[in-house]
Amino acid sequence: MNGGVGRGHATTPMDDAGNEQTSEPPRRPTLVRMLPVRQTVPVLIDARASECVNVEVNDPDRLLPSADLEWLAQKLATAAGAMSMQGVVSVRICDDAAMVAAHERYSRIAGTTDVLTFDLTDGPGEGPPYPLDAEILICFDEAARQTAERGHEVRRELLLYTIHGVLHCYGYDDHDKVSFSAMHRQEDLLLGALGVGSAFAGAPTGAGCADGGAP
Repeated sequence: MNGGVGRGHATTPMDDAGNEQTSEPPRRPTLVRMLPVRQTVPVLIDARASECVNVEVNDPDRLLPSADLEWLAQKLATAAGAMSMQGVVSVRICDDAAMVAAHERYSRIAGTTDVLTFDLTDGPGEGPPYPLDAEILICFDEAARQTAERGHEVRRELLLYTIHGVLHCYGYDDHDKVSFSAMHRQEDLLLGALGVGSAFAGAPTGAGCADGGAP
């Protein structure tokens, strides 16, 4: 990563050691699986809706304190309720070394990044809520660097990365000015609804970003 954070999709799931899982036939590429962007995704939190999605947050290297890990899982489950999600979302926290290996293997880009999204769904549903089957890899070391600059908690930064990965599965992207604004506006709405405050409101578009990621 050069001068900021980058976000991307990948298409092959990994095990805890960062190796490709090859027990199933390769799925069709989902790098650009654009669904209709729902710029008005509801942000009214309904705790019951979170029961429709199985949210799993793994920290095999114990990078986060257990209380922060529980907080992250709870906030993600609440975000799932806010978006009326269904399906499965599995999140794994990793360090720079694991992210560098995954970034180079799946995106063919050297260096670390903040989040990689593995969208394993076969295709869009007929309408909301769209069932998910996603694996999301988030980088603790990148979050620590960003929070040192911006003065908030690592767990909050990791929550942003995870929400960003989920939104990619719903067709959001951030590689041009219009889509950047739509995606990060949605992230701010969700973060506000979760009570952690916005991340992008008032920030210049693309400020401090390598490719339209978090400033």
